[in-house]
Amino acid sequence: MTEGSDSSGRGDETNPLLAELTEEITRRLQAGEVIEPDAYAAQHPDCAGTLRELLPTMEHLIELGRTVARESQAESHPESPGSFGESVL
Repeated sequence: MTEGSDSSGRGDETNPLLAELTEEITRRLQAGEVIEPDAYAAQHPDCAGTLRELLPTMEHLIELGRTVARESQAESHPESPGSFGESVL
């Protein structure tokens, strides 16, 4: 491997616009918004391919985070003895 490159072979060059768009999309996904890849592609054609590649992974990571948060919350607030779901036994 050459100096200044990472394991992806893309080097360590950073596209500030792509970084900004990724942060914006992440915030919107966390807020529960639906992202339209075609709208981003039309507005930012130079980043369209990369965004289309990243979006499914970003959506999966956001959903994974929500799942972990729900499970963590359920573990920290177990149901009281004598209850089953919403019913009290």
